[in-house]
Amino acid sequence: MCKNENVFIGRHSITKHRKAKCFHEEVKHKMAELPLAPVKRIIKQSGASRVSAEAVQELRDELEEYAEDRAREAKEYAQHASRTTVQESDVKASR
Repeated sequence: MCKNENVFIGRHSITKHRKAKCFHEEVKHKMAELPLAPVKRIIKQSGASRVSAEAVQELRDELEEYAEDRAREAKEYAQHASRTTVQESDVKASR
């Protein structure tokens, strides 16, 4: 019988299933790709004098989601053209 255990690493939750001689991990959220400092800098350059950590994290998450959607669409354009390489034209067409 598996024993479930939630482990939190930052904002990410990993559910661990433990069995005798068996270990499975199911990742619920992936690690962030964009660092927080450049996102905070972008917000400050837009005129904000102070920025909360939560605001930076939220914008980072939204930017990553947008980039992932665009990348997925660009990949589909490349596949439609029978290519494995995503090109600039694929990214532009995904707008």
